[in-house]
Amino acid sequence: NTFQGNLVLTPNSKSSHLKLTDENELYHFEKRTRPNDFSNNRKVIPVLNFDFVQSGNKIIPSSRRLTLSQNKHWDYILGVGNIWQEQTDQGFYRVAMPFALVEKNQNCVHNGVVSFLLNNKDISSNFYYQISSETCIYFKADFWGAGSVNYQPQQIDLKTQIISRYQQEQQSTLPTKPLTELKKNFPQLELSKIALSSSIKETDMSRYGLIYQGNHYISACTTRAGNFPFCQQLVLPSYSTAKSLFGGVTMMYLVKQFSDIFNEKVADWVKECSGTQWQGVTFSHLLNMSTGNYISSGHSTDEGAEHSQIFFGAITHQEKISYSCQHFPHKNAPGKKFVYHTSDTYLLGTALRAYIKAKLGDNADVFNHVLTKNIWLPLSLSDTAFSTRRTSDNYAQAFTGYGLFFIADDIAKLLRFISKKTTDRNSNTTLSSDELALVLQKGKSTTSMKSNYDFIQYQHGFWRQNVSKLLNCTTETWLPYMMGYGGIAMVLASDELQYYYFSDSDKYIWREAIQALNSISPICKNTQNENQS
Repeated sequence: NTFQGNLVLTPNSKSSHLKLTDENELYHFEKRTRPNDFSNNRKVIPVLNFDFVQSGNKIIPSSRRLTLSQNKHWDYILGVGNIWQEQTDQGFYRVAMPFALVEKNQNCVHNGVVSFLLNNKDISSNFYYQISSETCIYFKADFWGAGSVNYQPQQIDLKTQIISRYQQEQQSTLPTKPLTELKKNFPQLELSKIALSSSIKETDMSRYGLIYQGNHYISACTTRAGNFPFCQQLVLPSYSTAKSLFGGVTMMYLVKQFSDIFNEKVADWVKECSGTQWQGVTFSHLLNMSTGNYISSGHSTDEGAEHSQIFFGAITHQEKISYSCQHFPHKNAPGKKFVYHTSDTYLLGTALRAYIKAKLGDNADVFNHVLTKNIWLPLSLSDTAFSTRRTSDNYAQAFTGYGLFFIADDIAKLLRFISKKTTDRNSNTTLSSDELALVLQKGKSTTSMKSNYDFIQYQHGFWRQNVSKLLNCTTETWLPYMMGYGGIAMVLASDELQYYYFSDSDKYIWREAIQALNSISPICKNTQNENQS
């Protein structure tokens, strides 16, 4: 018996429960600055309405991308579930599926499971759901509840494509192994350092892992209620790693086709940025956050200030672009001073949108027709990765500096893709080898923006950190990495080794893990074999 058709899971608000597990300062800050987003209705999950097909013991939704809902507080992402039967089930089949709540207009992700019964007489049970983990620094909560299931059997037109897409993803998954396997080969490796367990609580860690010589060594998915049963599909938010993976990668791709794109003037492409403070500011200055426009040059002072909530709370493009173009006074010549503003990357996305439409036609979309078509698709990233947060108006501007979603396999593929490009400088690669070399070079940089810390720099949406002392390198060594709000990092240690973790610990640390990994694969810059950039 094979099921396919439409399912509508409608929660019962009386059976919907929410219990905060942590009321930290950031929770109070968000609640105070965005009070309407924190109503009592937050406990009610959206109606889950989706077409699905069955393949073997799998229930595959027709879309595993971000689905916008009518719910005031939440959108959602569905995963591939299991269907099975037990002897006492009297003709019914059991279904369990992973799903993730995503806060409206934000990047926070809460992962859970929904379960229900089905039979071929179109009768189903109630559904039950439970959420016991999240990657969300300011809203940590358990959700649980129940509701009704409406199943309408029908032929799904794209059934073959839905199944083959899922199978292709499964086949292209990097080989995964538990971290204990790595320990067998390298007994000296301290796994607690890779878990960063001296600084990050297990319940604040969503997922961590490393890619070494083509294998993906990966953690379990701990929650407050045991391990997540669909660990492979745990949805992870990008937060600011999107500044590298969306902003940086898109620019490094486009410059191969449009060689002057880094020098394009913002004011020529974004009419709202026509003020004098934007004269001479280029796409490159936006990507490197060196526009010269800021209030405070302190480390993330502007970004963490209350006025930034005007930007993060805004749901229309007009509100976001007004803040991005007009909020910050001109203090410095462009290209001189690094000041971290997510609004700069949003501006870059807006400028690229206008630029791409002029070059590739009015229907062109930077996310759909440049980034995902040319990078995500050839890498066989998951269906989930083909989602981005956009403004909630008809303009639907992609956030660019945050708002992407991944599963761990996507992260591993992207890290390998970016790192692998170092070794073949002369081949015709997807990204500009010159621009990528600036990001990946391990030596002293003459082009990176200096931050307020002398061991940290920023280039093309990527961070770099001096690890010479940490690893006792004989040659000065810097490592490129990406970082995301709440406690997310991805480190490009070498072309054969990359490391990442996703947490909501508010800890931005990976040095301990890299120090431990240096014992299995030397990370220091080797003067002999690296092409001098």
